[in-house]
Amino acid sequence: MTKVKLFFYVLTISVFLISCSEDDSDPVENSSIVGEWRMTEYNGFVDTSTDSDYPIVNTITVVGSNFDCVTTFTENPNLVSSTGKFDINIQSVITMAGVEVYNVSQDTTADYDEAGNEEVSWNIINENELVTPLLIPEDLPEGININFDEITTEIVELTSSTLKLKLSGEITVTESGVTTVTGLEYLATYARQ
Repeated sequence: MTKVKLFFYVLTISVFLISCSEDDSDPVENSSIVGEWRMTEYNGFVDTSTDSDYPIVNTITVVGSNFDCVTTFTENPNLVSSTGKFDINIQSVITMAGVEVYNVSQDTTADYDEAGNEEVSWNIINENELVTPLLIPEDLPEGININFDEITTEIVELTSSTLKLKLSGEITVTESGVTTVTGLEYLATYARQ
């Protein structure tokens, strides 16, 4: 699996997870998140580094626009799904041994409908942490180990009209003895439909 494929896999997982978390504000009631939410803002930062003989660091900034997507939370059963799509600009800067070797901006589209739009369960724990199952592909090549244990989705704000979710954490991938660590943080803002 190439590093580019892995990046887009991580981006897809983070887009889905953030659509689907701990704050010092009042605890969130399950029923207050139920409904349809239209995405209005999406920004992210990803920092990936390897432990190879020639350290490689990839710093990625992600900005969403042209939002035409809705995330729906239902209760009894607690299910979440997303439909629609939005544009993403990805700015990537790669350094090798401290020297910039690559700087590119790329536009793409996050399309929930093409991604399968699978409904998954959700629950709120620890007052403001949103929990959904991780959808890890079953067809990973042998020898690749991915650890998502440190990923959390925090409900930063939930009012009658606004939902803000922050996905953050660390993903560790080991392939052929080389470990790649990806730190990420995404913030998505939604307006109630």
